[in-house]
Amino acid sequence: LAVGFRAPTVDELYSRFYNPTGRYDQLGNPDLEPEIGRGVEIGANFETGDFTGRVAAFHTRYQNFIETVTRVDATGFTEF
Repeated sequence: LAVGFRAPTVDELYSRFYNPTGRYDQLGNPDLEPEIGRGVEIGANFETGDFTGRVAAFHTRYQNFIETVTRVDATGFTEF
């Protein structure tokens, strides 16, 4: 079992940037909560004569996942 934790960066929380051309804006979110990941991994090693191998599978669920969103408006400009 594994548990991960990531606090939002200062930019993710409070960044405010507006490009005068309107092509790029960055807007933070002061309401972000820490990101938490909980995961499990299971695996096996095997050997049969001349052949050896390893198989593993993992699954992680995130709570309060923090992501950057990029959108393109009707004029074709990209906004973040």
